[in-house]
Amino acid sequence: LQRKDNEIHRVIIIETKGSLYANDPNFIKRRQFMEKIFIKENKNMDYLYLEDNLTSGERSKILAEKLKGFFKEVA
Repeated sequence: LQRKDNEIHRVIIIETKGSLYANDPNFIKRRQFMEKIFIKENKNMDYLYLEDNLTSGERSKILAEKLKGFFKEVA
């Protein structure tokens, strides 16, 4: 969550799932909606999915890169 002038300015939704739930057809539909429709219609929001089969280091690297890019001020 990033605030600007005491108002919510930008939000990133970070979701983690175990490999068991990651393959659930209902979750796959929700994930596709978030990645393809939701973030395109909500320009100040983003979505990141992290599966638990990644190592802690891999998750940290992906998260750091996503946050760095997302919270970079748009000119």
